[in-house]
Amino acid sequence: MRLERVYWASYAVLAVGMGLCIVLTMATPARLAYDDHFTPIEIMVREHRPPLPEECWECYQPPLYYAVASLAYGMTESTAKLVGTTPTQATAAAKKVVQCTSTAAGSITLLLCLLILRVPTRRPPGIEAMSLASVALLPRHIYMSAMVTNDALTYLVASLAVYVFLRTSVRNWPLVGCMLVGGLAGLAILCKAYSMMTAGALLCTAMLSRRRESDASKPRRKGERTMPQPQHRRMLGPVLAIAIPCLALGIWPTVRNLAHYNKPHVDNFDFFQTAMQSQFPGSRDQIDFTTFRIVSLLDRPWVHLSHVNSFWTELYARYWFDYEGLNISLAVSNEWRGFVRSLRLTGSQRTREDWKRVLAWSEKDVPRTLRIGAIASYCAGIPITAAILISLFHSLRRLRECSSTCLHTLNPLASLFVPIFQVLRLPFMSAMKAAFTLNAVSSAPWLLATAVESLPAKLRHIVICLICLSLLTLLAANINFIVYMFQHAA
Repeated sequence: MRLERVYWASYAVLAVGMGLCIVLTMATPARLAYDDHFTPIEIMVREHRPPLPEECWECYQPPLYYAVASLAYGMTESTAKLVGTTPTQATAAAKKVVQCTSTAAGSITLLLCLLILRVPTRRPPGIEAMSLASVALLPRHIYMSAMVTNDALTYLVASLAVYVFLRTSVRNWPLVGCMLVGGLAGLAILCKAYSMMTAGALLCTAMLSRRRESDASKPRRKGERTMPQPQHRRMLGPVLAIAIPCLALGIWPTVRNLAHYNKPHVDNFDFFQTAMQSQFPGSRDQIDFTTFRIVSLLDRPWVHLSHVNSFWTELYARYWFDYEGLNISLAVSNEWRGFVRSLRLTGSQRTREDWKRVLAWSEKDVPRTLRIGAIASYCAGIPITAAILISLFHSLRRLRECSSTCLHTLNPLASLFVPIFQVLRLPFMSAMKAAFTLNAVSSAPWLLATAVESLPAKLRHIVICLICLSLLTLLAANINFIVYMFQHAA
């Protein structure tokens, strides 16, 4: 059976991707997450108000996720108490349901990736399924869909804004559609501030598209009959219809900060001291933007002194494995806990010297089976990443070709700016987060499919085989990770 004729494959990939998110959620306790999101949720449940930034580590974040999560938390806790459970059991059930909201958001995001891939036209079914699998099997997406985090909801709302935008552009920019796009972009900003990059990409694409349509309506030769040129107001109409709702909703955190602190932006570092501030690299001068240390990464697949200051190595590693590990995979490892105990660290917060000793771990200090899975996942990610990047930079030359090309190029590039800006502002390893770019996750399948379809037939078959082999390797690595979490964390 030829790959191009496997009509059911996309739905099989969708089911596998959703299944991996669900099973990892079952294996991961609600307490295992990169940040404590339960404190702001409980403030909203108990006190019926948004938290102020100085109240807790995550309280500076925009409020939409916490409003949704507090509703799920409060309803579950109340229902559990009504059926006779203890307060402790009711709270545990409420926390698990909050965790499951991330799972639901991640699963719906996968569905949106499939729908976006089909706009404006459908691809051959096999290529469509292969491209969708690049997200369905992406470890970072699976991890974020299985823990308590505001990122998963952000990816969902941002992807929904992208989908509605593409449908709106196909239908000649109806006013209601444009306003809906702006509203969704504003809601995405109310989930996480880095969604401003997606909002900016949507606005730039709308402006370029209207400009292209205006140029297309101009006469090319003397006497040539054309449609009447659009008026200036008509050209700017869709852009304003997107911008105004986006600004009206997304500006809320800025208004709050100006009202309480007389400045447009505050974050947790304005209020709290943390061991993160003594992490490596430690300064802008120590960050290396010129190397990709894949050999060193395969030798030491978690964060390590040998590559902790290499930006591109860290960013790549966080897409394809639980690279930092200190909160999730290594946190439940007997080998790692034994290693940390052997260091005899003192004090409530780690110093730079403490971090240096922790990050100098050896092979015997980490779980062997998970190390093998990490290496396999990193190797599998190389051809997929290469194809997407080649397609991305090739698309830069075709920005004005159509709305899809423009948006799927600008959105990832704009999102990539966020971790670069963040690590320059906060030069610590915990700031080099691939999660900051996944609001553009829906563009990855489109870019991969475009890359494969642009190849000559013989080379295309070779690349398809290589990518399919990589995807099978990723599936095995993800299953290995889930089994490990069931054995050590569940």
